[in-house]
Amino acid sequence: EAVVSTQSTGRYAMKSLCKVWMVKFHNIYCVANLLSGLAQFQERVGITVVENVLEAIRVGMEINQPQYNQRRVAEAKLLGELYNYRMIESNIIFNTLYLVISFGSLPDGTNPIDPPTDTIRIRLVLTIMDTCGQYFEKGNLKKKCDTFLLFFQKYLFTKVQPLPIDVDYSIQDTMEAIRPNMTLYSTVGEVDEAISEISPQLRHVLGSQEVDDEEEEEEDEDTETEDAAEEGNSPTEDEEVKVKKLEVHKCEEDEEFLKELEKTMTAELSDRKTNMRVGSSDLALPMNRGFKGPKIDGNKMQFSVLLKKGSKQQFKPMGIPLESDFASNLYDKQKAVLKEKEELKRLVLSQEQRQEEEELLAEEQECATGGGGGSTRNWGYTARPAERRQRPRKAPQLTTEMFNFSR
Repeated sequence: EAVVSTQSTGRYAMKSLCKVWMVKFHNIYCVANLLSGLAQFQERVGITVVENVLEAIRVGMEINQPQYNQRRVAEAKLLGELYNYRMIESNIIFNTLYLVISFGSLPDGTNPIDPPTDTIRIRLVLTIMDTCGQYFEKGNLKKKCDTFLLFFQKYLFTKVQPLPIDVDYSIQDTMEAIRPNMTLYSTVGEVDEAISEISPQLRHVLGSQEVDDEEEEEEDEDTETEDAAEEGNSPTEDEEVKVKKLEVHKCEEDEEFLKELEKTMTAELSDRKTNMRVGSSDLALPMNRGFKGPKIDGNKMQFSVLLKKGSKQQFKPMGIPLESDFASNLYDKQKAVLKEKEELKRLVLSQEQRQEEEELLAEEQECATGGGGGSTRNWGYTARPAERRQRPRKAPQLTTEMFNFSR
C-alpha cells in the first residue's frame, strides 16, 4: 500500500508540475527552479516534464484553438526557463523555434493550421526569445540565433501586413533586447537576399550542430556500456565494445598559465614567510607567578622555557649567549627599563624632600609670627620654641612597594 501511495503521489506531482498555466506568469521560473532541484534526486521527473512540455507545444499547434493561447504562452515560457536552469540544451530550443514557424507549412507557402491573421506563433517565439535569448550571444549560439531571426523575419511576411500594433511593439522590444544592431527588413526580397548570403555560414553552423549531436550520442553509448559492465553483463565473443579514449592535447596557453600560476604561488608563499617573521625585541616573555625575568650568568642569559606535557606544566632553564640578537636586544631593553625606573624613583624622592622642606619652612614662619608683638591681645598662650620634627629621609613604604625596589 505504501508503494502504491508513493507512486500515485509521484504521478500527481508530475501532473501538477506540467500544469504550468495554473501558476502566475511571472512565477513560472520558480517551477523551473523546483524541477532543476528535483531532477538531481529524481531524474525521471525532469525528463517526464520536459517531454510533456514539448509535446504540449506541438499539440497546441495542431489544434490551434484560441481558448488555449494563454496556456501555450505559459508552456513556451516554461521551456525557456528550463534552458536557463540547464534542464535542456540549446538544440532543443532552436528545434522548437524552427518547428513553431514551419509546422504545417505546404510547399506553396500556405499553412492551413496557421492562418495569416493568427499571431499566436509570433507570441510563442517572442516569449521564448525574451526568456532565454540573452544567452545566445557568443560563438555558434550567436550564429544560430542570428540565422533563426532571419527566417523569423521571413515568417512575419506570411502574416497580414501591417501586423497588429501590440505585436509590432513586442517584436521591436524583443529585437532591441537581444539584437539591438540587427537590421529589420521591410520586404520579403531583402530577407531572401540576406538568407542567400549566409547560406555557406548556415551550412557550417548546421554541420557543427550535427557534430555536437553525434558527440552526445557517443557519450550516451559509452554510458550505456559502463552501466552494462557494472551490472555484470559481459559482452560475448561476437560483440565488440569500443571504448573511446580521451586524448589530452597540450598547448602553449596552458603551459604559460601553469608557469604564471607557479610564480604566483611562489611569491605568495615567500610573502607569507616574510610576514610571519617577528622582531626579536617584540617577543613576549612567558610570565608566571614568581617570574622575575631572565638572569645573566657569565656570557649567557638564562631563561625559563615553559613545557607542557599532558596537563602538567614545567619550566626548564635555557641559556642563550649574549652575542645573539635576541639576548642583546632583550638586555638593552631591560637596561633601558631599569634606567627609566631609577629616574622615576629619583624624581619621586626629590619631590618628597621638597615637600618636607616647604612644610618645615611654613611651620617656622608661623612660630615666628605668633611670638612677635604684632598682636595686641594675649589669649594666655605662651609661645614655645618650635620643635623640629624628625621625618624619614627615605621614600614612603608605599612608594617602594609600588616600584618593586629593595633598599
